[in-house]
Parts: sequence; structure tokens; C-alpha cells
Amino acid sequence: MAWWGCVGRSRVARATVLFAWGCVLAGCGRIGFDVASWWDPEWSFRKPVVVSSSHVEGDVERFPVLIAVATDPDLTSLAASDGRDLRFVTPEAEDLAYELERFVPQSGELIAWVSFPALSASTDTTVYMYFGNPAATPPDRARDIWDHRYDLVAYFGDETGDRVTNSASESSEGTRVGTATSAPGRVGSAVQLVADTDHVEFAQGDHLLSGWEEFCVSFWMYLDYASDLDWEANGEPTVWHKNTPVRIYRTPDDDPGRGRFQADIPFRTTTSFQHHTVDRQRWNHVVLTYDRSAYRGYVDGALEFSESVPRDQLIDGEQSFGLGGDQGRSIHGMFDEFRLGRSACDASWVAAEYRGMSAPQDFVEISALEMFGQSAP
Repeated sequence: MAWWGCVGRSRVARATVLFAWGCVLAGCGRIGFDVASWWDPEWSFRKPVVVSSSHVEGDVERFPVLIAVATDPDLTSLAASDGRDLRFVTPEAEDLAYELERFVPQSGELIAWVSFPALSASTDTTVYMYFGNPAATPPDRARDIWDHRYDLVAYFGDETGDRVTNSASESSEGTRVGTATSAPGRVGSAVQLVADTDHVEFAQGDHLLSGWEEFCVSFWMYLDYASDLDWEANGEPTVWHKNTPVRIYRTPDDDPGRGRFQADIPFRTTTSFQHHTVDRQRWNHVVLTYDRSAYRGYVDGALEFSESVPRDQLIDGEQSFGLGGDQGRSIHGMFDEFRLGRSACDASWVAAEYRGMSAPQDFVEISALEMFGQSAP
């Protein structure tokens, strides 16, 4: 029993020894130190995380990749119970910023956003997920994922009370108003608006969408209307309010189950009057973006409209920003993964964002467990 006493009482340390001993008995490979390819020997385990180039329409840089795992017995038995020892590292040993949205140690469920330096449309991109270090401390770099590009990132995680965290900044945090509550979302949790007066208010968000020369707004929206008649009876409820409210509506001439997103945006020299189609009773991924030359809208990764608006900028506005209607008439439904930034999103970024969140298990492949010192037989 001397070997057991040497590893101490740590759950991860004991699991490491048991894994290594079981590996020897099973003949899964010889034990040795493969220092050249291992980031840090304090971390005992890793798994390759690969984004195939076939999922990437065009090269993108500093892209937040969703790592979504429903269950993982290796994380359950070998990672720290709060996920503090998780690290994502490139083959060149760059320790990447990430934000942990959810980790459930009993099942190994994991939702994390990792800042990949780049995604290539011609070459697969690999990073390694390291874990198994009981002495690790939680990293404190979550905002490094978002703050270079976004002013507001709300994923409506597993929060208590009415507070809505802004992952991009300590300012502009939100508050759920009325009966707005948390519900299962497209990724993790969402915010659900049930009553006409329900909304999310970002009280310090008067600078959002104010005088910007570029912007990108992206989010998932679920319209929870039981029937087309129910939707039509609600008139033109508000999606978000800031300067001119952005609304949805439906007419009897629209296709069954489908209505319109009225994406009117006020620029300084003109107001762009645009709309595109959205569906009820399913998640819609919506992106609105402006790049100093054209205002574009996408739904589920596909371009819905493009209007030439050369060298303009949004009007200044001192109003706060919020989801739903602050004067009533909010949409009935849910928001998830709401992002708002003052840099434009091109078609490759939009496509990667949609594919990465609509089918994360296809977009990201997580390979088999590797142990420090273990090499192929």
C-alpha cells in the first residue's frame, strides 16, 4: 500500500494512479515522459479538440469556439469537481483564454467558450483540453475572449436572481424585469419572456449602438406562439429597444409558421428599412451587421438582405438598451447567446458561429483520452 500513500488523498491524484495502473495491465501503451508534446506535466490528462476545415467557410481569427459535451466519464473521474483545472492549449503551447459556462462533475457535462487563435478553411485546427491537476487554480481570463470585439455578451447562464451577466465587460450588466425567467436554451440556458411587460434591461447600456461606425448583433431567438393566429393577434411586439425599436410581425399572407423580423436601423443620413423571415416554435439564429459599406442580415447562416449604406454611422442615442419592450408589447419567447459589438461580422464569421452553435458535436470533435508519459504501443 506504499504507493497509495505517496499520492495523498486527492481524488484526481488517486484516479491518475488507478488509470496508469489499469493502462499497464491492459497493455494500452508504455509509460514514459513525452515531454516534447506535453504542455505542462502538472496536468496529467488531455484530449485533442479538432475543428475540421470542412466546417469552416472562410478563415476567421480569434474565434470563440463552443465546446459542448453532454457527458464525459473521464471529466467526471479525473477533472477537478469545479472544472478549475481545465485548460485549452495549442500545439505551440499557447494557453488559450476560455469561459466556463457550465460544468457538472456528476455527469461530466461541459459548456465552455474557447478563444481559438484562428480557424482555417483549408487545414484542420487542433487544440488540447488538459485536466487532472488537483493543485490548479481557476483561470481569470474569460473577458479576453470577448472584449476585443464585443461590448455585450449575454449567454443567460445558470444565474440566480434577476441579474444577467455581461461576459464582455463589468459594465452594462442586465436585469430581468417582470416575470422574465431562466429556461433551457439553444446552448445551456436562455431568458424567457412570457408577459407583454417582460424584458431584460441593460441600465448602463446607453453607449450600445450609439454613433458606431460598424456593428454586429447576433443572437438566438425562439418565438413561442402556439399558432399563426396567436402571433398575428400580438401585433408587432418588440425584439429589442434602443432608438427605434426592432420588432417582429406576421400577416395572413405569410407562409404557415413564418413571420417577419423588422430590422429597421437608423443611421445618421438615412434609416434602413429591412425585414427578413423568421419561424415560430423553433430557434432562429439572427445576425445584423454593418461594415461601413453595407447593412446585411442573416438567418441561420444564410444572407437574407444586403443594402448599400456607404460610409455612415448609427445615430447617437442616450436611451438604455434592452431585450423585449420596456413599454410593454415584448415578444413571447426566448433569447440565447446575445452578442453585440462594434466590429462587423463577415459571411465566414456568421457561418462559423451558426454551425458551431447549431451542431456543436459535429463542429468540434473531441478525441480519446491521452495521459502524460503514455505513448502509442
